[in-house]
Amino acid sequence: MGISQGPSLVDRMVGEMERLFTHVDQVVQVEYCRNGQDYAKTGIFSFVSSPYVVFHINFPESKEGEGILFVGEGVAVRKISDANGNVLYENPLIPSGYNETDADKVRQLLAMSFGQHGLDALTAYEKEVREMRKSADEYWKGLKEIERGLQGRVPKPPKMPK
Repeated sequence: MGISQGPSLVDRMVGEMERLFTHVDQVVQVEYCRNGQDYAKTGIFSFVSSPYVVFHINFPESKEGEGILFVGEGVAVRKISDANGNVLYENPLIPSGYNETDADKVRQLLAMSFGQHGLDALTAYEKEVREMRKSADEYWKGLKEIERGLQGRVPKPPKMPK
């Protein structure tokens, strides 16, 4: 009879992600790395726009809030705790000073952290970003066409009544 080793890292991380959702609109402390620098900030956990990919928090100094990738190029969340210091989420694979920029290594780390859940979420997130960029490009292209059509044409001022 074997000894139970408990849940795998992926199972634990997926469970922590689900538990994190129960703390929306609550004060949390997030420890994360960005470009090799470690940060620990307290704010209001606002939402996860893409599970396993982006965590959104409103910091007192930020008017619009900030999105932080759970595991991304040059940025990663190391730990999230509630207002009482209880750990809600912690990724032991993210070292202090994390600054991985190789996309393949980031995907591998995401897979090690969240398994197929993370990879599927990243694929969906990347597709959403591509579609948003395409829409933005089409919007700007349309504005440029309007601008070109108006060049050299000065609208006549309205006639004033006598």
